[in-house]
Amino acid sequence: MTTTSILEFHEELIEHWLPNFCYAPHRNYSTKGFVDSSINKLTEHDAYWFLKAIDLDLVSQKDGFFIAPLSKAKEQIFWEGSKSKEPRPITLWIEPVITIGALAKLHTIYNWPIAKLGAQSKTWAFDLVGYGDNSEHEILACEVKKSTREIDSLLELMYIYSDI
Repeated sequence: MTTTSILEFHEELIEHWLPNFCYAPHRNYSTKGFVDSSINKLTEHDAYWFLKAIDLDLVSQKDGFFIAPLSKAKEQIFWEGSKSKEPRPITLWIEPVITIGALAKLHTIYNWPIAKLGAQSKTWAFDLVGYGDNSEHEILACEVKKSTREIDSLLELMYIYSDI
C-alpha cells in the first residue's frame, strides 16, 4: 500500500469519476458542487483497494456508475445533496468505495475469480457477493460498514438475534 493512494484517488475523482457522474445525460450537474472535504473520511486503506479494483478492471464504468461482472446493481460513489441548492452539493459516498475495494481484496488475497464477483445480493441484503458455479448460486455474502460504530451496532444485533 502506498502513502499516496488518497492523492491518486482524489486526482482520478476530480479528473474522471466526478465529471462522468455529473455530466451523465440523466444528471447534468455542475462539478463545482463537489464538497472536497468529503474525501477526508476516506482512509488510505480504502483508497488503495478501490484503486486496485479499478486497475484490475474488476468494475466497468458508465455515466458515473461502477458495475462488477455479476452485480445486481450499479454502484455510485457520490451522494447527491439537496436539489434546491445551486450548484447541487455532491459528496463522496464511502460505503460503495469500500464495497468496490472489497472486490479487489476478494480477488487478490483470496483468488476469487473476477467473473464470479458482484455488488448487491439478489435480495439487496448484502453489499458484496461471491458466486459459485452460476450467477444464481451466492456462496459468499458480505456486508460493508463505513465506521467502527456501524460495525459494533451490526455485531450487537447479530448477537441479540443469534439466540432466537
